[in-house]
Formats: sequence, C-alpha cells, structure tokens
Amino acid sequence: HLDRLPEIGAGQGEAAPLPISHLEIVGGQLHFNFRGQTLAVGPIAATLAVGARGGPMALQIELPELRTATSAIAIEGRDSELEAELRRTETGWHIEARLRLAQLSARAVDGERALDKLALRASAAGQWGGDEPLAIDLAISRGELLWGRYYADLGALEPSLRGAISPASAGAALRRLVLQAKGLGKAEGQLEIGTAGVDRVDMLLTVPELQPLFALAIAEPWRESYPQLERTTIGGAIRARLDYRRRKGGFRLTGHVTLADVDLASSEPSFALRQLNLDLPLALGSGIDGAAADGLLRFAGLTAGGLQVDGASVRLRSGDNRIAFAEPLEMPLLGGRLRLGELAVERLDSSEWHALLALELQQLDLGLTTTALGWPAIAGTLDGSLAPLRFDAGELSSGGALRAEVFGGRVELRHLRAEQLSSSVPTYGVDISFDDISLRQVTQSLELGRISGVARGGVTGLAIANGEPTRFDAWLETKPDAKEKQSISVRAIRQISILGGAGGDPISGTVMRLFDEYGYSAMGFRCRLENDKFVLHGVRSEGDKEYLVVGSLLPPRVDVVSHTQVISFSDMVERLRRIGAEPPAQEEGAQQ
Repeated sequence: HLDRLPEIGAGQGEAAPLPISHLEIVGGQLHFNFRGQTLAVGPIAATLAVGARGGPMALQIELPELRTATSAIAIEGRDSELEAELRRTETGWHIEARLRLAQLSARAVDGERALDKLALRASAAGQWGGDEPLAIDLAISRGELLWGRYYADLGALEPSLRGAISPASAGAALRRLVLQAKGLGKAEGQLEIGTAGVDRVDMLLTVPELQPLFALAIAEPWRESYPQLERTTIGGAIRARLDYRRRKGGFRLTGHVTLADVDLASSEPSFALRQLNLDLPLALGSGIDGAAADGLLRFAGLTAGGLQVDGASVRLRSGDNRIAFAEPLEMPLLGGRLRLGELAVERLDSSEWHALLALELQQLDLGLTTTALGWPAIAGTLDGSLAPLRFDAGELSSGGALRAEVFGGRVELRHLRAEQLSSSVPTYGVDISFDDISLRQVTQSLELGRISGVARGGVTGLAIANGEPTRFDAWLETKPDAKEKQSISVRAIRQISILGGAGGDPISGTVMRLFDEYGYSAMGFRCRLENDKFVLHGVRSEGDKEYLVVGSLLPPRVDVVSHTQVISFSDMVERLRRIGAEPPAQEEGAQQ
C-alpha cells in the first residue's frame, strides 16, 4: 500500500510528478487514484523485485482479463502485460519498459466515443532526467476508433510513434518525434506539453496524397449532412512547416504551407478545379511583427456546370494575421472579364476572423451565361461590382450591384447574401429590381403565351433554402409605352387564370372565342411568401375582386380575376406546373 508515489523528476528539486496516488493491491485487484478518479483493475498478477540499496527495481504485471470503470468510461480487455525495470541514477531514473495491450476496448458512457479491440505494443528505454532522453516506440496493429462523428480503422492505418521524451520545466518534451499512418502521411519534429496543454510545436507535416485524408476527416464524417461529399474526390499533396508557441492570452504560429497539383472534382453539382498550387507563408498570432512575406496561388482551370474558366495565377501577401491578394486577378469569362480586386482574410489570430472580396464583372455575355447555367438562352449583357463581398461569422453579404441589359430594359441585383453556411441547409438571398422590360421578348424567350407591353417590378427579401424559395415579397406592373401596344393572347390569359385559381376557361363565350388576342389597360400583381403561406393580390382591387389583368376600354375585352388570394406555396408550385403544361392555342400557334 502506497499513500504517495515518488515524484519521478530530474532531481535537484525539479519534478514532473505522476498523476497517480493511493496505489494498493486488494483481493487480486490494483486500486489507484488517477486525476481524482478511483480505478480498480484486475484480476492482476504482479511481481515486484527490489534490489539492494541503489539496485534496480523490476516490475512485471500480467492482466489476463481487464475490467474497470469510472463515472465517464468503461474499459475491458485481456492478454495484456507490462514489464519495467527502474534504476535510480545520480541525475534521475533509468527506465526499461515494455507494454503489450490486446483486445483492449473502452467506451464512454455518453456513447459518442469508443475504442474497440485495440492491439498495441510500446517500449521505452533510457533516462528520465539527465543527458540521455527516454526513447519511446509505439505501434498499433489492430483496433477501431469512434470519436463523435469520426471513425478510423486503426488496423488499416497502422499508426506508429517514435521519438524521445524528457522532463521539461512544466511537463514533458518530445524530441525527434515521428508520427505516421499508412496512406495518411507523416509528422516529424518536436513538441512540449505543459499543465495547460501543448506549449510548443515545431513540426513538418507531409501528406503525399490528399484523398485518404479527405475521406477520413471530411467526406465520411460529414456525408449525411453534406451528401455531395460522397461524390467529391481530391488529389494532390500538401506539405507544411509549422512553428507554434502558446503565449499568455494567445498564440504565435509561423511557418509555410505548400499545396502541389491539387485536383478537386465533384458531381451533382458538377465542379472541377485543376492543378491548384499554393505557396503560402504564415505569420499568425500575438507578437507578430516584421515585413509581410509573399506567396503564390495558381491553377490550370476551373469548370462549374457549363461554366469554364481558364487558368490564372496571383501573388499573395501574408503577415500580421492577414492573408491577401498582392495584386488584382483578372481573367476572361463568358465573353467578358472577371476582376477580383482586394481579397483579404483578416483577424486570423481570432475566432472572429472575416474575409473581404471586391468582385467585378465586365460585359459578360448573358447568352453564354444562361446556357452555362442550364437555363434558356437569354440575349444581353451583365456587368457590375460586388464590393465589398464580406464573409463574417458564417454569413456572406455584398455591397454594390450587378446590372443586366436584357429584354429591352434593365435588371439589377443587390444585397446578395448567404446565411448558415456551416449548416447542411444554408440559405441564399438576393434583392432584384427591373424596369422597361419588354413582355413580348420575355414571353417569346420563355415560350409562354404571347404578351405585349412594358413592365417594371422587383423582388425583395428573397430567401432560398434547399433549392426552394422560403420567403419573398414581389411585385410587377405594366406601364404605358408608345413603342409597344398592350395585348395578350388566349394562351397567356388561360395561364394567368390558372395562377389566379380560376376553375374554368375564362374564354368561354361563343363570340369571345373568335378572337386570339385581346387588349388590356393594366396587368400585374403583388405577392408574398412567408411560413409556406402564399398571398396574391392583383394590380387593381374593386370590392372583393383582385384583378390580375384589367381589360381595355374598347372590345374585345377580357378581365382576369384572382379567385384565391391565400394558398400554400406547394399549391402555387402546382399552379406553375400547370401553366408550363398549358398547350398553345391553335390560332396562336398559327400566328407565331
């Protein structure tokens, strides 16, 4: 029975005490207190041989079965053993130790962490304290590890650790450290561990092939939240030299990161980034001073859906907890040009980091753009500036505006935004306004019923999640224009009637069916979607009637009334589907 274990340190008053106290063997079980938790291990067979004064102590422990538990974890195993020989020297302790664990399993009571059937061999030889460090060698040949959402087959990875350990002022230092796992890569260097955690790291990390690491650390753990990760592959290598120091109230991290020939590809949505190379110096944390260092980013090409971007390169500037473009990046895009002005990631020494980007589009061809996006081709141009485009606290927001010259008028996009980007269902939004839009050009391009006239309107507060709108306010109204008469075809009248919830054919009278086109004096709507409730109002109200189309003063005249102002959005989607399926009228088809 030992009430207090020796403080195994470097002598001369310097000590690195073991976190174990109150060691005793009772009824074939080993009882001890470890960091405030009392554990009982057994059944145990132990032999302790103590030599003469100054002689060695030899300890042999065999655990044919291992069962122990605390309030947080349960451990079991079999066929484990420990052999150790300790000899006191003038400067410390000389240690020779060998450990073998077989069929070791551990499970946290919360069910989030587990280790199953671990097979491990470890050895230590050398001096704890003094000039000769304690050499350590550890290898795992079997086992499975679950840590939250992360899972690893340790038998396939065969992780190993080699190095030397010695006491430090506040803990222990590991020198000549080599940590590697099959297929993942290698870490080489040294680190120091103190009472508050890791105090210092000087490490070279090498990952010769990124795909196994990507699968283990990203794709497998997050595939249920982000299914597209299962359809994503990554190739290439990474090499990083890191020098980390813990500081009072902060840290200091310097080093260099290199990405070599990285290819990233995914399907649904289709995306491919080819031959990405990065040379990036690091200077992060408190107490960073001195001139900023230059880096380089380049890639051979990028494809997203039908969009293709040629390769480019840009110099980077890194320093003072900031990584930024050292110069604007310009490249041809969709018949025009893309210009990325300032791009900066700032406050990298804080969890409240943010990024800024000045994005400018110059005379993009809308026909090429819409075709690349898989939409019907629309003639026109797109240009404008989103500055600043800001990423902060998991949200993206923009200043500036993009403007399109299309359908004889103008469309403007402002306040592009994205929220909850770290979630599996982020929300995207934009505000849209338009003016002087030719309805004749719109309906011809979208193959809808024929409408002539000029319109203006907009959409504010648009929010899209999981590919569907969840909220918006929208309006559209026609305005008189001397260049275009205001007329509407039979097919368009029927389509708008479906939108308004009409139960029958608005063109049912014998005389009215003789005409295939009608004049109107006003057309439009106001609508709102919120909490799956869609509210639709017409361009004019008379009593309880909401007019979507107000007929002209002169015959032939047809009015279209909204019959249901409040419906669910799923019902509105069904109405839009019916509008798309409405066949062209025979007369209209002949005229077109």
